[in-house]
Amino acid sequence: MSIELTLRYTEDEYLCSDKERMAQIPYKALHTYAPLGVFFISAFTLFQFAAMASWWGTAMLVVVGSYSLLCLAEEWISPKLALMCARKTKLNDTYQFSIDRQGCRRTSKQGLLVAPWSEFVSIEFYPRNVFFNLKRGSIVIPLSRLSESQLKELKGYVQSSTN
Repeated sequence: MSIELTLRYTEDEYLCSDKERMAQIPYKALHTYAPLGVFFISAFTLFQFAAMASWWGTAMLVVVGSYSLLCLAEEWISPKLALMCARKTKLNDTYQFSIDRQGCRRTSKQGLLVAPWSEFVSIEFYPRNVFFNLKRGSIVIPLSRLSESQLKELKGYVQSSTN
């Protein structure tokens, strides 16, 4: 028995999967807030040595400040940029999945992808999505598209593939 799905991702599903994936980034707070700390320390140091008004002090503060603002806005900017790119490719395609004991098959305009269970680096279940991680990318299936019996069957396939 296999799980057969036909998916055309919606923008909300794509954004949700992107946000769930971003929430799992290790040391995310460090990458988000450390540049802001460096900016304030640099500004304080330049102020103490009266070098803030020099051309190199101003240039350094502009560069570090711009970078720290981009890091702070990353949570808002990154999903929007990813969605813009996805609108041109991924959201315009219809995917047909067949998941069974041998692995996962995905058919789309781009062609056929056959991935046996041994090729998956990891399979992660999040609150709203399932990520099938390959070395060359990820396959995302929204949990809202799976019935309870299909989800149970999928977890059985994953369990038997890891043993």
